[in-house]
Amino acid sequence: MARPEEGEKMASTRATTDKAELERLVKLTIEKVEGGAISLDDVLAAIAPTPKIEDDASDRLPIPREITEEEKQALVKVTEVYGKVVPTERRKLTSDEVSALVEEKETLDTLRKMAEKRMDDGIKVAIHNHLDIEAEEKGIAKGASRNADGHYILNGEVRGNPDTPKRFTRETRTSKPRINAVKLKEILDHETWLSITTQVRVLDESKLMIALRKNPELIVKLQDAIEPGSTVVSLNLRKA
Repeated sequence: MARPEEGEKMASTRATTDKAELERLVKLTIEKVEGGAISLDDVLAAIAPTPKIEDDASDRLPIPREITEEEKQALVKVTEVYGKVVPTERRKLTSDEVSALVEEKETLDTLRKMAEKRMDDGIKVAIHNHLDIEAEEKGIAKGASRNADGHYILNGEVRGNPDTPKRFTRETRTSKPRINAVKLKEILDHETWLSITTQVRVLDESKLMIALRKNPELIVKLQDAIEPGSTVVSLNLRKA
């Protein structure tokens, strides 16, 4: 075990190395910025911190679950109720048709929830665990980042028997680094912050009311600037 003074020395060495590397990146970036050969995205990519690497592997296992009685009934019923009401013209529905659509939607809702649970808690967990172990066996997992569930953020694929027409793939996508404007404002001095931001004027409703009291004729112009409110429509099943 390293002595405390040795740990402090190592930390100091790392800090010096990190500072030297950052200074090198800054110098290189400034040269490219001045030469017009680099975009803001390139700048952010060059100085973005390395994502945190989680140490703990996922210990999740696929959740075994039996099909409930309700789900069994839905599986049997779906072939009977699916797509039975399809009017060929714009018309009102009969009471029997409405009842049939209620039954179909309830059946499909049950099957959708069952499928989502199986996908999330069963299939995905099993495939991720397989790929995680495979990555460890290949020696490519060391130092790899993990997602919130503890699985490696690494590309991979799982194939079945030779005659299986499809395969599972795990694919990674990296979004571009972005600036947190709130944090940046806290770090910079006020003058610099003003120099890199643009003032945006927004309507102040309280000031608008004061202006209307002073000059009621503004109501005529205001009318031309008003957009009607929108109404959102949704279909739901509720108890009768």
